[in-house]
Amino acid sequence: MIFLPSLEHIAAVKVALTVYNDDIAHFLGEFIETYKYDPDNSFSISKRQEERIRERKKEIRIKLLTQLPESLVDRVVHILQPIVAEVHFWVRDHYDIIKHIQKRHITNNLCWKSEGTIDRIKTSKLLIQNANVNGELRFALAFAYFYEQDIYSQMFQSLTEKERERIYRNDSDLDVGFWMRWDRERGSSSWTYNAEDFEFDYWEEVITLLNYRCRRVRISSFYSDLNDRYDKRRILHSLWPHLSYVDDLRVCYYLSDKSERDKIFHNPRSPFESKTKDLLCSYIDWPLQTIFLDVVNQMWDRLTPECFEHFLSYIVHQKLSKSMEDFDYLKLFKDLWNRIPDNYKEQFDMETVIFSRALLRYDRKESTLSIAETLEKCRNLIIT
Repeated sequence: MIFLPSLEHIAAVKVALTVYNDDIAHFLGEFIETYKYDPDNSFSISKRQEERIRERKKEIRIKLLTQLPESLVDRVVHILQPIVAEVHFWVRDHYDIIKHIQKRHITNNLCWKSEGTIDRIKTSKLLIQNANVNGELRFALAFAYFYEQDIYSQMFQSLTEKERERIYRNDSDLDVGFWMRWDRERGSSSWTYNAEDFEFDYWEEVITLLNYRCRRVRISSFYSDLNDRYDKRRILHSLWPHLSYVDDLRVCYYLSDKSERDKIFHNPRSPFESKTKDLLCSYIDWPLQTIFLDVVNQMWDRLTPECFEHFLSYIVHQKLSKSMEDFDYLKLFKDLWNRIPDNYKEQFDMETVIFSRALLRYDRKESTLSIAETLEKCRNLIIT
């Protein structure tokens, strides 16, 4: 299902990106400086960063109330959280390259879509075209996105002999050898280099290497080029989520035809490998929440009790417990709960039932506790 943002959504995003411009630069620098590899695919920040977000939201709210209608102000103010999450995941996915690029070059070239997500393609192309960025870094970025062969062929010709040698040796943080060997394997390369032949059949070696170096690759960049020689299911299930980009699962799904979707995402060889529930969780994240229930309806026949329980848990732990306010997640939780068949609910774990009962009874106007505090209270009861 295609997401089409409303005019109000687009307007709110435009204002938010303007008023939060300094915050974007701040968190960008902070995420690069404090980055540590985490195989998890969830958004997490420090208490100090959470406090900064709360304070900035208060400041911006006061400022905007004198200029905009209160309904629009509320939407703009709460967009800071998903904006910070976007920056977090962009830094995480590109860290091995952008850690070597001056912050000002990144902030000057960071592009956003009207829906409120970073335009990764446009941003990468601007950085690639930026002559102030080291040629080796630009070459690595071009390979990470698997752009047309002529783009990185021309860039390769522009590199100095020393820069080419560093790529050949493949001993730096910029592991573009992976991409160069893959490109030669598919017969696209127009240059000569000294790298050893790379047998792409031995995916265990590739995965071991990526795990060892805590390196992420953009699966969706080369997913469509995987022919019958390569097992897409095996590759996707081996690399996602701990070695891939945050949006890879959803993008690869769009790039697959119906038979591939059934084989790779919905009905893999093992039921434990099904990616249906993970795929739909991406529609609970900004900015797709408004169409989540519609997507659930579309895939209803593929959803198991485990899927529904996973959705509820995701809303509880990734949204409500973290006080995310870019959407009414409490209402989303209740609406989803009301759609789940009773015989499915009977199969849920006790933890899910306890959280659900508390949230279904929760009333913002009458409760003395916040939603996050209410869930923490439930969590303590479960532990004891």
